[in-house]
Amino acid sequence: MTDKMPSSQSRLPAMPNFVGDGSTVDEYVSVLTPDHKVQTPNLSSTAFDPNGFRMNEWTVALDDGDWRTAFYWWVCCCPCFPLAQLETRVGLVRSYPLGLTLGFLAYTSRLVLLVLTVTALLCGHFVLFAICLLAAVFSSVAVGHRVAGVRKHVRERLEIPGSARNDRTTGCLRSASAIRQMAVQLKCDQIHAGAPAMLQAYQV
Repeated sequence: MTDKMPSSQSRLPAMPNFVGDGSTVDEYVSVLTPDHKVQTPNLSSTAFDPNGFRMNEWTVALDDGDWRTAFYWWVCCCPCFPLAQLETRVGLVRSYPLGLTLGFLAYTSRLVLLVLTVTALLCGHFVLFAICLLAAVFSSVAVGHRVAGVRKHVRERLEIPGSARNDRTTGCLRSASAIRQMAVQLKCDQIHAGAPAMLQAYQV
Protein backbone atom coordinates (compact mmCIF):
# COMPACT_ATOMS: atom_id res chain seq x y z
CA MET A 1 0.00 0.00 0.00
CA THR A 2 1.15 3.38 -0.79
CA ASP A 3 1.25 5.68 2.24
CA LYS A 4 -0.29 9.10 1.73
CA MET A 5 2.27 11.85 1.91
CA PRO A 6 1.37 14.76 4.23
CA SER A 7 0.34 17.87 2.38
CA SER A 8 3.16 20.39 2.24
CA GLN A 9 0.83 23.30 1.53
CA SER A 10 0.34 25.65 4.47
CA ARG A 11 -3.12 26.86 5.29
CA LEU A 12 -3.82 30.52 4.66
CA PRO A 13 -5.07 32.52 7.59
CA ALA A 14 -8.79 33.04 7.53
CA MET A 15 -10.03 36.49 6.59
CA PRO A 16 -11.62 38.38 9.44
CA ASN A 17 -15.36 38.18 9.46
CA PHE A 18 -17.61 41.23 9.47
CA VAL A 19 -20.41 42.01 11.82
CA GLY A 20 -23.55 40.23 10.72
CA ASP A 21 -21.79 37.34 9.02
CA GLY A 22 -23.69 34.11 9.74
CA SER A 23 -20.52 32.02 9.94
CA THR A 24 -19.24 33.81 13.02
CA VAL A 25 -20.12 31.14 15.54
CA ASP A 26 -18.01 31.01 18.69
CA GLU A 27 -15.39 33.17 17.00
CA TYR A 28 -14.07 36.65 17.50
CA VAL A 29 -15.36 39.32 15.17
CA SER A 30 -13.00 41.88 13.64
CA VAL A 31 -14.48 45.28 12.95
CA LEU A 32 -12.66 47.26 10.28
CA THR A 33 -12.58 51.03 10.74
CA PRO A 34 -11.04 53.71 8.50
CA ASP A 35 -7.59 54.90 9.43
CA HIS A 36 -8.30 58.57 8.70
CA LYS A 37 -11.43 59.97 10.23
CA VAL A 38 -12.81 63.36 9.35
CA GLN A 39 -12.87 65.40 12.50
CA THR A 40 -15.92 67.56 13.00
CA PRO A 41 -14.96 71.13 13.90
CA ASN A 42 -15.86 72.19 17.39
CA LEU A 43 -18.43 74.88 16.78
CA SER A 44 -19.22 75.28 20.45
CA SER A 45 -15.99 77.25 20.96
CA THR A 46 -16.93 79.80 18.29
CA ALA A 47 -18.72 82.83 19.72
CA PHE A 48 -21.29 84.89 17.82
CA ASP A 49 -22.96 88.16 18.72
CA PRO A 50 -26.77 88.68 18.71
CA ASN A 51 -26.60 89.60 15.01
CA GLY A 52 -24.93 86.30 14.12
CA PHE A 53 -21.47 87.76 13.45
CA ARG A 54 -18.32 85.91 14.45
CA MET A 55 -16.60 87.29 17.53
CA ASN A 56 -13.02 87.17 18.82
CA GLU A 57 -11.52 86.76 15.34
CA TRP A 58 -11.85 88.00 11.78
CA THR A 59 -13.80 85.76 9.43
CA VAL A 60 -11.20 86.26 6.68
CA ALA A 61 -7.64 87.55 6.70
CA LEU A 62 -6.48 90.71 4.97
CA ASP A 63 -4.82 88.67 2.22
CA ASP A 64 -7.90 86.55 1.47
CA GLY A 65 -9.27 88.89 -1.19
CA ASP A 66 -10.12 87.02 -4.39
CA TRP A 67 -9.52 89.17 -7.46
CA ARG A 68 -11.82 86.89 -9.48
CA THR A 69 -14.87 88.11 -7.56
CA ALA A 70 -16.82 91.21 -8.54
CA PHE A 71 -16.83 92.56 -4.99
CA TYR A 72 -13.01 92.70 -5.04
CA TRP A 73 -13.06 95.19 -7.93
CA TRP A 74 -16.07 96.98 -6.46
CA VAL A 75 -13.99 97.88 -3.41
CA CYS A 76 -10.94 98.79 -5.50
CA CYS A 77 -12.79 101.02 -7.98
CA CYS A 78 -15.65 102.43 -5.88
CA PRO A 79 -14.57 102.23 -2.23
CA CYS A 80 -16.84 105.10 -1.16
CA PHE A 81 -19.93 102.89 -1.54
CA PRO A 82 -18.88 99.89 0.63
CA LEU A 83 -17.26 102.19 3.19
CA ALA A 84 -20.43 104.26 3.55
CA GLN A 85 -22.45 101.04 3.83
CA LEU A 86 -20.21 99.82 6.65
CA GLU A 87 -20.49 103.12 8.50
CA THR A 88 -24.26 103.06 8.14
CA ARG A 89 -24.48 99.44 9.23
CA VAL A 90 -22.67 100.03 12.51
CA GLY A 91 -24.27 103.43 13.09
CA LEU A 92 -21.22 105.69 12.69
CA VAL A 93 -23.04 108.12 10.38
CA ARG A 94 -26.50 109.60 10.72
CA SER A 95 -27.58 108.65 7.22
CA TYR A 96 -26.25 106.69 4.27
CA PRO A 97 -26.35 109.67 1.84
CA LEU A 98 -24.19 111.68 4.26
CA GLY A 99 -21.62 108.91 4.54
CA LEU A 100 -21.63 108.38 0.79
CA THR A 101 -21.11 112.10 0.15
CA LEU A 102 -18.21 112.31 2.58
CA GLY A 103 -16.61 109.23 1.08
CA PHE A 104 -17.07 110.49 -2.46
CA LEU A 105 -15.45 113.83 -1.63
CA ALA A 106 -12.57 112.17 0.21
CA TYR A 107 -11.69 109.67 -2.51
CA THR A 108 -12.27 112.16 -5.34
CA SER A 109 -10.04 114.78 -3.75
CA ARG A 110 -7.31 112.20 -3.23
CA LEU A 111 -7.47 111.14 -6.87
CA VAL A 112 -7.47 114.74 -8.13
CA LEU A 113 -4.52 115.67 -5.93
CA LEU A 114 -2.53 112.68 -7.16
CA VAL A 115 -3.18 113.68 -10.77
CA LEU A 116 -2.17 117.28 -10.04
CA THR A 117 0.98 116.09 -8.29
CA VAL A 118 2.09 114.02 -11.27
CA THR A 119 1.19 116.80 -13.71
CA ALA A 120 3.16 119.41 -11.75
CA LEU A 121 6.17 117.12 -11.62
CA LEU A 122 6.11 116.47 -15.36
CA CYS A 123 5.70 120.17 -16.13
CA GLY A 124 8.60 121.15 -13.88
CA HIS A 125 6.57 123.24 -11.40
CA PHE A 126 8.34 122.03 -8.30
CA VAL A 127 6.68 124.44 -5.88
CA LEU A 128 3.24 123.39 -7.07
CA PHE A 129 4.44 119.78 -7.00
CA ALA A 130 5.43 120.06 -3.33
CA ILE A 131 2.11 121.67 -2.41
CA CYS A 132 0.06 119.05 -4.28
CA LEU A 133 2.18 116.25 -2.84
CA LEU A 134 1.60 117.41 0.73
CA ALA A 135 -2.10 117.82 0.06
CA ALA A 136 -2.28 114.33 -1.50
CA VAL A 137 -0.51 112.79 1.48
CA PHE A 138 -2.85 114.60 3.88
CA SER A 139 -5.88 113.42 1.90
CA SER A 140 -4.63 109.81 1.87
CA VAL A 141 -4.00 109.91 5.62
CA ALA A 142 -7.49 111.34 6.18
CA VAL A 143 -9.07 108.53 4.15
CA GLY A 144 -6.97 105.94 5.98
CA HIS A 145 -7.94 107.44 9.34
CA ARG A 146 -11.60 107.14 8.40
CA VAL A 147 -11.19 103.48 7.43
CA ALA A 148 -9.23 102.88 10.63
CA GLY A 149 -12.06 104.38 12.68
CA VAL A 150 -14.57 101.95 11.22
CA ARG A 151 -12.19 99.03 11.69
CA LYS A 152 -11.53 99.98 15.32
CA HIS A 153 -15.26 100.24 15.99
CA VAL A 154 -16.00 96.84 14.45
CA ARG A 155 -13.04 95.22 16.20
CA GLU A 156 -14.04 96.51 19.62
CA ARG A 157 -17.70 95.58 19.16
CA LEU A 158 -16.83 92.01 18.21
CA GLU A 159 -13.97 91.77 20.74
CA ILE A 160 -11.38 90.98 18.08
CA PRO A 161 -7.76 91.23 19.31
CA GLY A 162 -5.76 94.12 17.92
CA SER A 163 -4.68 97.67 18.59
CA ALA A 164 -5.59 101.15 17.44
CA ARG A 165 -2.10 101.55 16.01
CA ASN A 166 -2.55 98.46 13.87
CA ASP A 167 -5.93 99.78 12.73
CA ARG A 168 -4.36 103.07 11.64
CA THR A 169 -1.56 101.31 9.79
CA THR A 170 -3.98 98.99 8.02
CA GLY A 171 -6.36 101.82 7.19
CA CYS A 172 -3.63 103.96 5.63
CA LEU A 173 -1.64 101.30 3.81
CA ARG A 174 -4.27 98.66 3.02
CA SER A 175 -7.60 100.45 3.08
CA ALA A 176 -9.19 98.32 0.34
CA SER A 177 -8.23 95.07 2.09
CA ALA A 178 -9.56 96.41 5.40
CA ILE A 179 -12.89 97.35 3.79
CA ARG A 180 -13.25 93.88 2.25
CA GLN A 181 -12.41 92.22 5.55
CA MET A 182 -14.97 94.26 7.47
CA ALA A 183 -17.62 93.73 4.78
CA VAL A 184 -17.24 89.96 5.05
CA GLN A 185 -17.31 90.16 8.85
CA LEU A 186 -20.58 92.13 8.83
CA LYS A 187 -22.09 90.12 5.95
CA CYS A 188 -22.19 93.24 3.80
CA ASP A 189 -20.01 92.00 0.92
CA GLN A 190 -22.53 92.35 -1.90
CA ILE A 191 -22.48 94.79 -4.80
CA HIS A 192 -25.27 97.30 -4.37
CA ALA A 193 -25.48 101.07 -4.08
CA GLY A 194 -28.37 101.19 -1.62
CA ALA A 195 -28.27 101.79 2.09
CA PRO A 196 -27.98 98.68 4.28
CA ALA A 197 -30.11 98.15 7.36
CA MET A 198 -28.62 99.31 10.62
CA LEU A 199 -27.90 96.47 13.00
CA GLN A 200 -30.24 96.10 15.97
CA ALA A 201 -27.41 95.93 18.47
CA TYR A 202 -26.07 99.32 17.35
CA GLN A 203 -29.27 101.34 17.32
CA VAL A 204 -29.50 104.02 20.00
